[in-house]
Amino acid sequence: MYLDLIVIRECLWEWVRRLKTYDCIIVGAGILGLATAYHIKMKAPNDTILIVDKFEGPGFGDTSKSAAAFREFFYSRANILLARSTIDFYWDLQKNQGIDLGIKWIGYLFLMSHSEFESLVPILKKMSREGIEYKTYLPEDLEDVGFRTHVLKDEEARLMNLKNIDVGLFIPRAGILKIENIVKFYETELKQLDVDIMYRTEVKGFILEPTKPIGIPEEPFPWQEIKVSGIRTNRGTFRAKRKIVVAVGAWCESLLNPIGIGVPIRPKKRQIFVLRAENKSLLKLLRSPKFNKEEILPVTILPRGIYIRPEPSENAFWVGYADKLGRAYTLEEDPQPEEEFYIYGIYPVLTKYIPQFIDIRPINAWAGHYDINVVDGVPIVHEEANLIVVGGTSGSGIMKADALGRIVAATYIGEEYAELYGGIKIRAKDLSLSERRIEPEKLVI
Repeated sequence: MYLDLIVIRECLWEWVRRLKTYDCIIVGAGILGLATAYHIKMKAPNDTILIVDKFEGPGFGDTSKSAAAFREFFYSRANILLARSTIDFYWDLQKNQGIDLGIKWIGYLFLMSHSEFESLVPILKKMSREGIEYKTYLPEDLEDVGFRTHVLKDEEARLMNLKNIDVGLFIPRAGILKIENIVKFYETELKQLDVDIMYRTEVKGFILEPTKPIGIPEEPFPWQEIKVSGIRTNRGTFRAKRKIVVAVGAWCESLLNPIGIGVPIRPKKRQIFVLRAENKSLLKLLRSPKFNKEEILPVTILPRGIYIRPEPSENAFWVGYADKLGRAYTLEEDPQPEEEFYIYGIYPVLTKYIPQFIDIRPINAWAGHYDINVVDGVPIVHEEANLIVVGGTSGSGIMKADALGRIVAATYIGEEYAELYGGIKIRAKDLSLSERRIEPEKLVI
């Protein structure tokens, strides 16, 4: 009897929600959608908000497939501000409010040749002016940690056109975190703020209506001014009185193309392979005391772009590679890791620079997407026809999400400037497509 009452209550609540019109509807319950909802509610506490997502829970899409690392080491000033503000907000939650986000300041370590480093010098000077600190390490320092720097002694390395490691560029203000804890923070706050969240709710299309209806059947007509006023889902139709926010990452193009809204955001598959520190030499590498107070290896980027992200709680390394040319911009509904990609794409380079990984095979792996802004590598917050699109984070959504949520919230209520955490203000339309004013990013990893 008790279970029957619960079922009846849930059915009645579902029916009520289908009849309800919200002020704001947000499509996507990943990190961008959750942060956006939170800051809209902070700006407009009396507005009703509905979040819908086709997955079973918060952050179950590409957010959960993230490498969960962060940095403010970017070229574009816009990206620096977005990342710095977001990281500072996360750190305040952990340090001053006691919300454990798993933040560890272990840094980023870029390993490169002399020529690669020299090409970065102008960029490093610019970043220094932005307050970004860095330190360099000599090859002998890196050899002590466990890296093989003089790979050109190896004939196979020469055939692979690899380069010696001459410089280690260390960025201290960077690290790792637990993305599931950040997602939980936002979702918990939203529930306390009476934001409705519907999982397993897939958007099938948008409702288009004239801004000034004239009462003729078959409206809207091509000559009318049109707005997006609602969504059609597998669980009913929902309407928004003010705005609809699309925060769906890699699904952006497929969702918006049918209604003729074009944004330069493309999906590209990304894969992570988990390698356990099975021997003393790998454990020594993982627990390296040389770079940070945590005594953990930094997030390390090898020549050719292969990255190694330590996961000390598992005594493991997460290894990935953002292959660019040769990897299609394609959306996969259920992306799976490719064993061949590790065997032929990662393992040969990884073991030349870190021979401790010889014969180590992945114990786990997963795949997701980057939502890449193919024009300039800087996120987009674009308003058109009553709809706000946020995305194009190009693999760095976790570390920019809170700042982007604040910019969307400012756009939602019509403010010209968004105030980021820490008090810095940024013109909201600088990230739009119509009035875009940013410098392109040159350091997409």
